[in-house]
This record gives sequence, C-alpha cells and structure tokens, in this order.
Amino acid sequence: MDSMRLPQARFLPHWIAVLFLPMTSGCGPQEPPLFPVRGKVLFKSKPVPKAEMVFHPLFAGPGWMPVAVTNEDGSFEASTKKPGDGALAGRYKVTIVWHPGANDDEKGPNFLPPRYSRAATSDLEIEVGPAPKNPSTFELKN
Repeated sequence: MDSMRLPQARFLPHWIAVLFLPMTSGCGPQEPPLFPVRGKVLFKSKPVPKAEMVFHPLFAGPGWMPVAVTNEDGSFEASTKKPGDGALAGRYKVTIVWHPGANDDEKGPNFLPPRYSRAATSDLEIEVGPAPKNPSTFELKN
C-alpha cells in the first residue's frame, strides 16, 4: 500500500505549483506608460547640434528624469529607459547645455546662456501626455 502512495506524493509539489500559478500571474507593479517627446532646439534661430537635455519632472512620480541629445539639425527625442521611448505624462522643466567641439573625455565650455543649464533658472517647460503638443521647439535667447 505504501508503494501506491509514493507516486501520488511525488506529484504533490507539482499540483500545488499548478494551483498557485494563476494567482501569481500579473503580480507586481505595472509601470506607467511613456509618451513620445520630440522637438527641436534653436539658438539665435539656428539648430543646436549635440546639445544635452534633461527633463526635470514637476510632479510626484517614480523620479525618472528623461534625457535627450540633439541631432545635427537640432531635433531631439526624449529617452527614459531606452532610446526614444519618451517620458511619463506630466509637466517638466527642461535644462540644456551645449559643448560644441567637445569630446567624450573632456567637456569644453557651455555655449548657451547659463540660465538654461539649471532647473532653478531655466524658463523652458514642456507638457507630456497622450495628446502631445509635440513637436516642441525651444528657441533659446541670450
């Protein structure tokens, strides 16, 4: 009789796992959606290539700070977790620095007015959401 119970007992852990599997699927927090953020940066009406941008959230959230680097024509696409994936919905303060001619090892001087390099002094803002007001053009002035 003991030999008859042994095979059933051997499968007991598998049955327990099968019973609990539906309860665990979908567990864990679901990440909020990201929305595309595209635009252009101009300084003195000319494109700003290879400028570095940081989007500082003006709302409570997970604390992600999207970033972007402008292309040769001044265009950009914000990235939060992977290239071009966008940003969480909400309002952001935008900071921009531009070091033309700098290489990866050494940064040259910032060629943009200093106020654009700090969130406390930048007047650049963008609203991100499902109905974007994109692309946004940031016209930087002296």
